Amino acid sequence: MGPQHHCQTTKTPVFCPKKFLLNITGAYNTTPTAALQVIEGLMPLHIKAKMQSTLVRVGRLGRNCDYQDIYFDHESYEQPSPPSTIHPALFSLEDRVSQGGQGPANRTPIKVYTDGLKINDQTAVLSVPLQTKPSLKPGKPS
Repeated sequence: MGPQHHCQTTKTPVFCPKKFLLNITGAYNTTPTAALQVIEGLMPLHIKAKMQSTLVRVGRLGRNCDYQDIYFDHESYEQPSPPSTIHPALFSLEDRVSQGGQGPANRTPIKVYTDGLKINDQTAVLSVPLQTKPSLKPGKPS
């Protein structure tokens, strides 16, 4: 058995040797490689490269671009949100997470459920406030 040919997949466009494409399609050796790629559903490299460059220009560089007579305006697309402005040295988890103790007096009581997860011989608890309606009659749930 001869050496096996496989498609190389990386972050760059897909490259498949022509011999491999001929084997999986059953086509003749005179069939152009681009045609074999289309038959197998692989986008030809020149089209993929043009699409990627359009995506980078519009999405990352914020420039308008034309691709196959279609105009892409960078303002029509949502811009990525800016990174967090809190410096890691200034971030204090204790200010954001209650570790038990007394909460504000106007807070409604909450029910706490746990799945029994144990970390370092302590049960982990996630508290989630649940909106519950008061029962209309004492002793009977609503």
